[in-house]
Amino acid sequence: MNTELSSSLSPAPSRQADLTARELELIEKLRQRPAMMARVQSILAIAEEAHGEMTADQVEGLLVEEMRQLGNATLRDWAGEVEERLTANLRQKDAALRSRKKKH
Repeated sequence: MNTELSSSLSPAPSRQADLTARELELIEKLRQRPAMMARVQSILAIAEEAHGEMTADQVEGLLVEEMRQLGNATLRDWAGEVEERLTANLRQKDAALRSRKKKH
């Protein structure tokens, strides 16, 4: 399922001219966040495959679960980025503090 959808998020060269700058930006951002891309692909797959084969309650349950996982993936990515930024800032400050220490 994911391989089919990943190709749909990777525009073919002939279709690339038809994509807007906003669409290309979205594709690039999703490529940078594979966990989010996987969740979006799953949501799209549910929407495409849910044509009368499932009840509305079943589809809703699947979508709710996918949205929960999307939220979790987004928070994990965000937290990782914040941690990296804070670590870099602390290392930079620590290096500045070390250079100002008095020598005995």
